[in-house]
Amino acid sequence: MVWSQVISPDWIAVSAKPDKAPAPVDYYPSEFIFEDGKGYYQYMWWGIERPEGEADFFAIGNYGQFIYVSPDKKLIIVRNGENYGIEALDWINLFYQFASQI
Repeated sequence: MVWSQVISPDWIAVSAKPDKAPAPVDYYPSEFIFEDGKGYYQYMWWGIERPEGEADFFAIGNYGQFIYVSPDKKLIIVRNGENYGIEALDWINLFYQFASQI
């Protein structure tokens, strides 16, 4: 079987890298990932810089659907959902903590 990559590796690298532009604090709640200066948003990806290396990044969909990627930990978490169950930020914190323990 021959596999082919659908999305360009260059686009992935650019879209998921930390954006150093000022955070949109007027639009997002202050308790979101921007409050400590380590969060960013770019090309539909949210990101949180890790102190020990590359940033983790994630996408949030409707009804509690998430894709969470931690490149340094070689971890991808996908959550399908019919509802959020808990707040979106709580999911992100859980994913970040889980990745931190690996």
